[in-house]
Formats: sequence, structure tokens, C-alpha cells
Amino acid sequence: MARQTRNDGCLVLGAILVLVFLAERCSVDGGRTSSHNSPSNQSAGERYYVTADVLNCREAPTTGADVISTLSYRLPVRVMETRSGWGKINLFEDCWASMAYLSQDRPVIRDAAPPPSRLAESPRPAPQISDAAIRREIVANSRAAYSGSCPCPDSRMRNGRRCGGNSAYSRPGRASPLCYPDDVAQYQIDAYRQRHSR
Repeated sequence: MARQTRNDGCLVLGAILVLVFLAERCSVDGGRTSSHNSPSNQSAGERYYVTADVLNCREAPTTGADVISTLSYRLPVRVMETRSGWGKINLFEDCWASMAYLSQDRPVIRDAAPPPSRLAESPRPAPQISDAAIRREIVANSRAAYSGSCPCPDSRMRNGRRCGGNSAYSRPGRASPLCYPDDVAQYQIDAYRQRHSR
């Protein structure tokens, strides 16, 4: 009778262990499934160029969100994440821009000459790009030219954290990328205008 009771106890214990094992497996599988079904698509910070004259970069991926920055034509940016036709850009701060106006092919420099049918008219002077827009493009080019993942304090490391004091900008004696508009000197703006006026 004692042996029968011991056998019954072993069977019950074995059944409990099997149930615990199956519950853990279901929990792990469920976690994997939920991570794959995430609504956002993480990218590795791919380079894109702005194709609109002025592109609004918003606080959230919707046209109703506040505009926190504007991006000029041909400006290179890093798209860290895409969601429903919007791209998350890490420039001076994180913001969202429409992917419809971003391209991985760099747009051509537009010809300011009037069309042939209007050559007889008095040509209008081409609009001059502002110093602020030039500063933004110089900073973006400097950030994009840096070979590592941490050019500036507000850049993101591969694990998604901000670089902070680990950035090249924060460490003297290393590469010195331009991270903010105030880092751009006036002579650099003048040189930019001279290059693009040819």
C-alpha cells in the first residue's frame, strides 16, 4: 500500500513538472512573437537626403504634431526608425519627417537659370539661402562624415542610448565634429556660399 502511494506521488510530481515546463515555453514563444509584431521598424541609421524645399520635422509621426525643426533641400539626415510612412531623425533632437520627401539618392543641385521659353524676361535673382540653413547643413554633413557611431553628445549609440560624454565632441584630442549650429564659424558659411555660387 505504501509503495502504491509513493508511485502515485511520483506521477503527480512528474505531471506538475511537465506543466511548468510547457508554461515557460509558451511564455518565451509569446515574448518572441510580440517582439516581431512591433508596429515600428528599427533601422541602422541609414543616410537619406531631403528632397523638399523645406521639410517639417515634427514631434510625433503625424501631421497634427508640433513642428520642432525644418530641414532644407539636399540636407543629409540619419533615419533611425520608420513608422507608417514617417522617419525618425536624430539631428539636434529626435523628430519625425515624412519619408515621401526623403531619398537615399542625393538630389541634384537645381539650376537657377529660367526656362528657355522665358529667357526674354528679366531674370529674377535666385533666393539666397539663410545663414541658419547653411549652418544646419554644415553640421549635418560633419555628423554624417564621422566614421563612428558617437560624433556628438546627442547622437545614439548602437544600444540606443545617447552618447553624452562618450562622444568625440566631448573628448579633447580626438576628432572634432561640428555638432551644433553655434560651432560653425562665419568663414565656413562664406566658403559654403562661394562653393555653391559657382
